[in-house]
Amino acid sequence: MTEDHTPSQPMFSPARLDAALSWLLLAVAAVAVVCWIGLAFAHIDDRFMVNHVVGAWLALAAHAQDGTLYPPLFDGERYGGTRFMAIPVLLLAGAGAVAGNLLVGGKALSGVLFLALMGVMLAIVRGRFRCPWPIAMFFSAALLLTPTGWEAAMSVRFDALPVIWQLIAIGLIGWRVERRTVIAAALCCALAVLCKFSAVWGFGAIGLWLLARDRRMLAWFAAAGLVTLLAGAGAMHVLSDGRVWQSFTQLSFAGVEGVTGGVVTGIARTVWYLGDPIHTMLLLPLAAAGVLLAAARRSLSIEHLAWCCGLVVTAGILSDDGAYPNHLIDIAALSAIVTAGLFAGNRPDDDGDDRPANRSVLLMILLFAASVGFVRQDNGPFQQAGRHLTGSIDREALTATPLADVVGDDETILAEDPFMPISLGRRPVIGDPWMLRHIAEQHPHWIEPLHDRIADHEFDWIVLMQRLDERPGWYERLHLGSALAETIDKHYEPADNGPGYWLYRPRESTADGVSGES
Repeated sequence: MTEDHTPSQPMFSPARLDAALSWLLLAVAAVAVVCWIGLAFAHIDDRFMVNHVVGAWLALAAHAQDGTLYPPLFDGERYGGTRFMAIPVLLLAGAGAVAGNLLVGGKALSGVLFLALMGVMLAIVRGRFRCPWPIAMFFSAALLLTPTGWEAAMSVRFDALPVIWQLIAIGLIGWRVERRTVIAAALCCALAVLCKFSAVWGFGAIGLWLLARDRRMLAWFAAAGLVTLLAGAGAMHVLSDGRVWQSFTQLSFAGVEGVTGGVVTGIARTVWYLGDPIHTMLLLPLAAAGVLLAAARRSLSIEHLAWCCGLVVTAGILSDDGAYPNHLIDIAALSAIVTAGLFAGNRPDDDGDDRPANRSVLLMILLFAASVGFVRQDNGPFQQAGRHLTGSIDREALTATPLADVVGDDETILAEDPFMPISLGRRPVIGDPWMLRHIAEQHPHWIEPLHDRIADHEFDWIVLMQRLDERPGWYERLHLGSALAETIDKHYEPADNGPGYWLYRPRESTADGVSGES
């Protein structure tokens, strides 16, 4: 009998090490997904990850349910002003109507959109880069390990929606450049802009790609995109009775202070906001390496070009004082996709067999960075799940009706956070506190009636996010404006506080001798 002397695969071969590391990565992502789903159901109807921005979204959706899309900047009693686009507002209003509650409907809608984003990312990573399943599934869930992705998944935010449309667009162009795919991509890019005013990296990346490869298709792309944008803008004009242009023409760039200062601020904020471990140790460096490697090989893909355009657009968005880290979801998603390309030979059109020799090293870097990001994200899936399991979370502080036992049915309130009156079933006097400061700068005569109402003690309660004597800079630089804060401080005094808010009541007497109401 002849013995088989075929050498067996070593126990610790590179292939086995790659497989083990890949499954460990998938396990980290799976834990994050399980924590997310469990926490999403646990917090579906409370104030977890709900702030004044969510309040502004809910206020717009409540007005839309009342039949008013984009309330005026000032109607003699209430103040509007927004840079949010109409499609998410209408989707939120519809979700709230289906759920019977705007907050529940909004959180459910955000969760569905985040699932859709994960699905689109998985399709690109598998279909374009032919990434192995465990690694592809890790990258599709990697956003949950970032603060910006976690907020998009758990809060009432719609930054994922324009990313979905733009990723579909670049996926179509990467798949095939022909008239039907180019027109479909243009439609998707236009829908992205109609969901978020600054969602333009898709237009930029595809425009540059077609400019270098097929200018006839570029003409089709530009024409289809322009027609869709004009049709969408016309629909918003009709549905809002023209009020949409009042907000966007006067407030779209209200937080940008000059071109030079804006560029410096945008770059600085981008670097600062990307400073958490999952970005600095996982997504950005490896994505940048992937782009540089592809450029050296002269094999840049549409995804690499989109990453470059996304980085530029993100820095531009963050040059605005009113922009926050939620806008990083674009570059985070693109970075995950581009990094996945390193595991397919960095060429999305090859057969997937050209594996980099240092794949095990890359996998170990990914595993380490993902683990650090998973553990150190203070408000992330692992930490929040742990708080629930240990019973250390204060569910009472997260109630969706924080003022229900404080404000009487016949009492009036002026709230910095629009969520407070919305939670009581009322329409807020201030639709967006950040916008109000800029409205006051451009139309000071519109704010004078509000000063008078405060001086006359018209409001039984004023609800602020900060105590006036402790955070004056907050109101000088961000919300309401220093003049309005001074008027409140003169005529009202702190009465009580709760999680995330301060209650103010009319003073017994004011400096000008007006007697306060009790």
